[in-house]
Amino acid sequence: SALVRFVVNSTVGIGGLFDPAGALGYHDTYTDTGLTLANWGVGEGPYLYLPFFGPSDLRDSSALPAGIVLSPTFGAPASAALKAFNYSEYALGTVNEREQLLGKVGQIKASALDPYATFRSLYRQHRAAELRTIDQRNVLTVPAWYSPKERVEMQRAADQAHGQPTNE
Repeated sequence: SALVRFVVNSTVGIGGLFDPAGALGYHDTYTDTGLTLANWGVGEGPYLYLPFFGPSDLRDSSALPAGIVLSPTFGAPASAALKAFNYSEYALGTVNEREQLLGKVGQIKASALDPYATFRSLYRQHRAAELRTIDQRNVLTVPAWYSPKERVEMQRAADQAHGQPTNE
């Protein structure tokens, strides 16, 4: 689904400016390199707290370089403007994310007996929930260009293949 979504949106969607894949039944889903590795069976490893990056584990922190390489600006020709853009984008993204979490972090630090253990537990629970979400949505996507009757039959076959009850 992700591959079809990328191909359709980067071609028909004029380089990703538009989302025709969503209209065809390929909906947007959040994932990152760490979740992809987890879905492939890579274990999480020990919990880490990385300065400037925040809570992580060995699997997710090892995926950070892949995120840099997979950035759209990574392959662009080097220039001072591109370097300034990359630093600015990273800095503003980090500040924005930190600002969104300030209230929650303050509450945890004020109320938890062991804030470190609480952060570790919350991080692991959050990543496990994201992975469960991926597992639940990992089903055949029936594109919108099939007729309604064909879509129902294809969805029924996909549900049976994944051991899900059918709505008959």
